[in-house]
Amino acid sequence: MQIRPLKQFGQHFLTDSSITDRMVEAASVCSEDRVWEIGPGEGILTRSILERNPHLCIFELDRRLTDHLNESFGTKANVIMQDILRVDWQKEIECAVPGKIKLISNIPYQITSPLLYRIASFAGHFEKIVIMVQKEFAQRLTAKPSTKQYGVLTLKIRLNFDVQLLEYVSRECFSPPPKVDSAIIMLSPREFKPDIKELDIYHQIIQKAFEHRRKTLRNNLSSMFEKQTLEKIENETGIDFSRRGETLSEAEFILLSDAVARRL
Repeated sequence: MQIRPLKQFGQHFLTDSSITDRMVEAASVCSEDRVWEIGPGEGILTRSILERNPHLCIFELDRRLTDHLNESFGTKANVIMQDILRVDWQKEIECAVPGKIKLISNIPYQITSPLLYRIASFAGHFEKIVIMVQKEFAQRLTAKPSTKQYGVLTLKIRLNFDVQLLEYVSRECFSPPPKVDSAIIMLSPREFKPDIKELDIYHQIIQKAFEHRRKTLRNNLSSMFEKQTLEKIENETGIDFSRRGETLSEAEFILLSDAVARRL
């Protein structure tokens, strides 16, 4: 089927099936697996997934593809024509097929951040995630402290998942070619999650720390605490508040968050 990609849906159809085969291989898909695919488009990745005969559920927003997806895959997969960000995730997770989910998708760029945050909120239900995203986005997820890519997204996603960059994908592998290159990343649940006293406070602290990237921790946290309280937290944690938030490791942010939690 030939369908005109729509800009409003961020559609850039992958044309190289060897890439989709590698994505499926990376996820170690087998016939016993429960798999989700988001935004199948014309179905190049769907075909690679179905070669392993898993229990597949595909979510597609573009209703022009309804007949094509049902005719091509309706007997082998559960086709859901809905916006994944509006789907009742709890309901879909609790469907008749038991087991944790493997998510394999070529993600539309414009929904990547909200989708990853949604996945993080249901992290316990996912066994493995292999997705293609914008190259810059992949670099943010895999960033280290003291780099410009390191930030709130890095820390929030890596609370639940280990993130691995598998490969870069040229824009020429898509039709039409996007303006940037892509990357395939794999997210695996962390075996040992950090112990954080108050998760909401941790999220608040990292949000504040990166609110103005060029400002120091002291300046960014000054709207939360009086000067004397900030000095006490600085002394207690041993973290120099003249540093910028982007220089702190996850362990240091947890140390800071726990110190704040004891005062609230």
